[in-house]
Amino acid sequence: MNWTKAQSDAINISRRDVLVAAAAGSGKTSTLTERVISVICRDKDPVDISRLLIVTFTEKAAEELKIKIRKKLQEKAQKEPSNNRVRRQLSLLPTASISTIHSFYIRILREGFSELGLPPRLRVADEGSVEMIRRRVMNDVIDAYYNDAAEDEYRIENADEFFDTFEHIRPGEKLYDTLCELYDTVASYPEFIDFYKNCEEKYKEYANDFGKSEHFRYFKASAKKRFANILSGFDQLEADFADDEEFQNKYRPVALYCEDLIKQTLSLLDAADYKTLYEFFGKSPDIPRNKPVKGEPAFKDAQNALRDAFKTEFGKAGKLLSFNEEDVKKICLQTSYLCGCIYKVLSKFEKEFSAEKLSAGMVDFTDMERYAHRLLCRGNGEFANKIKNRYDEIYVDEYQDVNRIQDAIFASVSKNNRFMVGDVKQSIYSFRGSDPTVFSEYRDRFSPFDSGKAAPSVIFLSENFRCGKPIIDFTNEVFGHVFGQGGAIPYTKDDELVFGKTAQVREDVPVKLAVFPGGNIEDEAEYAAKEIKYLLKNGKKDDGTKITLSDIAVICEKGKVCKAVEKVFSERGLDCVNTSDKSFFDAPEVLLVISLLSAIDNPMTDVALAAAMKSPVFGFTLDELAKIRLHKQNEPLYTALCSFAEDTGDEKCAAFIRKLSYLRYRSRTMQTDKFIRLFYRQTSVLSVI
Repeated sequence: MNWTKAQSDAINISRRDVLVAAAAGSGKTSTLTERVISVICRDKDPVDISRLLIVTFTEKAAEELKIKIRKKLQEKAQKEPSNNRVRRQLSLLPTASISTIHSFYIRILREGFSELGLPPRLRVADEGSVEMIRRRVMNDVIDAYYNDAAEDEYRIENADEFFDTFEHIRPGEKLYDTLCELYDTVASYPEFIDFYKNCEEKYKEYANDFGKSEHFRYFKASAKKRFANILSGFDQLEADFADDEEFQNKYRPVALYCEDLIKQTLSLLDAADYKTLYEFFGKSPDIPRNKPVKGEPAFKDAQNALRDAFKTEFGKAGKLLSFNEEDVKKICLQTSYLCGCIYKVLSKFEKEFSAEKLSAGMVDFTDMERYAHRLLCRGNGEFANKIKNRYDEIYVDEYQDVNRIQDAIFASVSKNNRFMVGDVKQSIYSFRGSDPTVFSEYRDRFSPFDSGKAAPSVIFLSENFRCGKPIIDFTNEVFGHVFGQGGAIPYTKDDELVFGKTAQVREDVPVKLAVFPGGNIEDEAEYAAKEIKYLLKNGKKDDGTKITLSDIAVICEKGKVCKAVEKVFSERGLDCVNTSDKSFFDAPEVLLVISLLSAIDNPMTDVALAAAMKSPVFGFTLDELAKIRLHKQNEPLYTALCSFAEDTGDEKCAAFIRKLSYLRYRSRTMQTDKFIRLFYRQTSVLSVI
């Protein structure tokens, strides 16, 4: 394969931390695979694949990477049958550390449970089981505060007033949901719930001098950038119309006035305190009108747009600084109080929530991450050094979707040997706590790759081998405006996609942008249907063959839009497949079978077991399940079921346990296909779905 220079650099670079900013369609996976093969098969200082830690974000990605590596090694073994090195890597591949982040955590916790004081047999709980415990514990915590029963260290004076605050801020939202959201927000922060304690202390300081706050600093920095952009626009306007006499006489005086005002604004933003800026932005700027001109000269709309932009930004700044110093002080003190209360409530909740999970012998994904962080990033570093010495290189894919805790964990087990791959523009998991600024900060800190220097390096894979040139040009144009040059996610020359297709492709097919102001989904679908019919009748692919329906994809914003488009297409005689429809596994009858099989596989999973018992197959009522649950409230449901059957002699429960035990035994002694047939016969499930 002919590698580009950037790909070749990424494959061969060594002895340093590397950040690979890999744009869409740039051959990222192929480059990563080739690098692994190069490292484990090179002649000089090769590394066994068992000494590589390779982390992906999904099980599917990990499995696909293993398959690609295996295929490459097999091809290499066929070409070099006497190469013992290659054969050894093939034999080591099944045990290689190629997995998801959470699988890596599980391996860490199995080794370090004693250091953490955890029981040795912890299971990873399913989301349903964890949510049941979480809801019960959080509601108990809320009740304790309303009943003034919280321990002294967590006590809040007038807790009901504190909780009422949320009703004013977020009316109609359940208190449980609000507090859980506050908990989830900090779950991916290294400081966790202490974040709120830190905020309590910070806002006390801000009350005395808000000018030192991060909010005020951010306001000034972002305002400066926006006003500077407008000033740059005025400079360009003057340059464009320097020889236009009408502009010079009738419009330039107002332009100069605006420029002076913007320069004054920028000067104040550089040095002024809060009070000065509050007073300055509290008065609307009095901008004189332009002298009338004949017709519609080009400079007219251009200058009016810049003037309006300045007035808009000035107004926004005035709204952001709409409180005087005394009001700001009160707001900061109130915020400090609220953060302190949130800290106490969530600390109590976390203590009881963790105890409940551990008593049930379970952990969730958040627990695994925090325990791994505690093992590797705190203490004397002995455990982290043990893991660090196990790996010669660390590979992490999709680094734009890591959070601060994950970044700290990978840093703790590395010896300046991380190979981090990602594209910050494709970060999509912020709702799960990912922090794309981690990637951006490495990118800003690392130097462009220079083979003569051993410093941490960034390599840009910018060539796109997937798309045609019109799409590449259009994407660069849009992203350049959306991200800009100085934001948290910049879009510079290095980020621009480069057309990389080597096969002959047509470049005369432009990107068409259709805008529907005030239109609806049906209007857009009708337009798309007409375009598709035109393509089916007149369109040709690069190889000269006609375009068919299977060559066309329609991407929609959300599932309900797909439904509306599907309806219109069907009415217009266009066959289509709506892939946003529910998965096969979401069908009620399939969910029933999965619940039954899950209970057979692991009856200690409360949600699956309860679903199996409540199903038409076994017919337990909610009242019966409640009695069983109350028999041993703090034990897994299966333990409560067995105890209830033994203590009460309940034949229905005993029969269920016998059936479940029989199916569990047969599931471990029969071939899978034969067991499934037995399962259907024994449960008669087909008769109830």
